[in-house]
Amino acid sequence: MFEIRNKVLINVIFLFLVVFSFLHISQNYLLIDIDLLSSEIVSKKQEFNNLNKRNSDIDDLRKDYAKIENEMGEASSVIIDEDIVNFIEKIEDNADVNDLKLEIESVVSKIDEEDTESDYIISKSFDVKTAGSFNNVMNFLYILENFDYYVNVEDIRMSQGSFDEYNKDLTILETKITVYQKKDE
Repeated sequence: MFEIRNKVLINVIFLFLVVFSFLHISQNYLLIDIDLLSSEIVSKKQEFNNLNKRNSDIDDLRKDYAKIENEMGEASSVIIDEDIVNFIEKIEDNADVNDLKLEIESVVSKIDEEDTESDYIISKSFDVKTAGSFNNVMNFLYILENFDYYVNVEDIRMSQGSFDEYNKDLTILETKITVYQKKDE
């Protein structure tokens, strides 16, 4: 009987040790999982806070953009005539087609009141500098003189040299271009 009791006690102790070791190992894995998941929760919360901050910044930027866009639209309608913008775009396209470097410097506006009191002629002058091969520069000038706009090309200066520090030994064309148009009252 003593032997059976010892065997039962040994089996209970062994079972207790097995259960205890299983619980200890499970506890370690559980703690590791809790640490990983809690750090992931913290990082996700930080990401969420950063996204909320960015979204609020984006909303502020959208409001600022809408305000600036509205102000620019008002300013453009007063200052810049749409035909002149189209003319500048055509000059830029002409330079791109001819593989030229382009620089449009000063823009000057004036009203010529020599016609009648109701019709005003507006002229806008641009200082244009282009650079590239001789043939491309000449083709640019030819296309410019044959635009749909009434254009006066003045002060033509052509030289060989550097357009900027990256573009050297090019044919450089410097002109003053005046575009004329009628102003609607």
